[in-house]
Amino acid sequence: MTNLEPLHDFSHSRAVVVGTWEYANLKSVAAIRHSYQRMVSLLTGPLCGWPRDRLLGLENVAGPGDLPEQLMAEFEAVDDVALFYYVGHGQIDADNQLCLGLKHSRTEPSHRATTSLPFQAVRNAFFESHATTKIVILDCCFAGLAGQRANTLAAEVLDARLTGSGAYTMTASEANNTAWYETDSSLVWPQTYFTKYLVELVEAGLPGHPPKLRLHEIFNELSQNLARDKLPSPTVRNINEASDFLFAYNVASPEYLPGSDRAFSALGGDSADEASWPGRRKPTWRHRISALFAGAGAPPDPADLPAIRPFLPGTVDEVAARREIEHLLRDVPPGHLGDLNGESPNRLIDALASQWVADIRAQHGRYLVSANPVIQAAEADARRARAIAMRDRSILSHKIVALESALLRIAGRDQWDQRGKHRDAAGL
Repeated sequence: MTNLEPLHDFSHSRAVVVGTWEYANLKSVAAIRHSYQRMVSLLTGPLCGWPRDRLLGLENVAGPGDLPEQLMAEFEAVDDVALFYYVGHGQIDADNQLCLGLKHSRTEPSHRATTSLPFQAVRNAFFESHATTKIVILDCCFAGLAGQRANTLAAEVLDARLTGSGAYTMTASEANNTAWYETDSSLVWPQTYFTKYLVELVEAGLPGHPPKLRLHEIFNELSQNLARDKLPSPTVRNINEASDFLFAYNVASPEYLPGSDRAFSALGGDSADEASWPGRRKPTWRHRISALFAGAGAPPDPADLPAIRPFLPGTVDEVAARREIEHLLRDVPPGHLGDLNGESPNRLIDALASQWVADIRAQHGRYLVSANPVIQAAEADARRARAIAMRDRSILSHKIVALESALLRIAGRDQWDQRGKHRDAAGL
């Protein structure tokens, strides 16, 4: 992906990603942590391209404290894209307003607004921001409250302030419904359904769509996928042109062309194929680097691999990739690096490392999609096996009860028959 133009210049943008999975008074949920990590990986990965220094991650914040002021400070200087994502427990306070759960959130309605993050604080931060595109993604119960047009002056003022810019609110649930997460104890990497489906959709891409995916294209497909699997319906609210925001590259588009050929073409137009080196020996270093990319060329057959859900992007980072490629190039004789077009070997190493990481992440995304039916089938088999075992235990317990009852009846009838004979005899 090093040869692709960045989706955006994020130097004047800010993303704030909040995740709360440890709670003192609410149920702690590991699936929330996994979804938080996947969203951070997606946003800062090659598909979305947010620089790490333009994304603020907030994990298990104890209480609201100065968090509303921090959000205000993060977004007020932004004049391009402002993005807010939250995953955790959603609550409704005494005024029927959405509150985003924090570590010490209370369960009593009267204490929710003071111990959680009121969504109104996010609205206020966006209200003061000069960002031209404002994106809110909420993965929590009752999240649809954030997209409703409240019957207050504040709502009218907010929409008026957004004239000339755009706002897009995507939520995991409707205003009065809950969001779901995976609870199967056999899963080693449970996630919240909304974020899981969202991230996997972007990582797999949309065949037949342009090489860059807009928010409305992603949401439409996401909504259909969740409905197909009978999961809670997401909601969306769009103002102006925000729905056309280019959110991620489309790896399923032919124009995307993930692969090592781009990296090798930067060395002077040569392909990594042996046929492109007629009459001369391909340099050893190219053989060795080709081997790195060969492992990322096509997704493995899920039938040949264990169905493990945490096979996620991030197994190779750019630091490790750079170190590996630098080691491979250490023995390269002078003059054997090809035409670098004036670029230094360090730039070459950086480009190859970035390309390798991009290919691995793209492969992982494709693997997840291709392996998902196998994983689901295995999980369904496990559920059926447990159901059969429970049924058999139930049948056996009923048989035991029936047998014991029969024995008791037999014993009781024998005693009754003996007592009856004595009575009959006495009565005569």
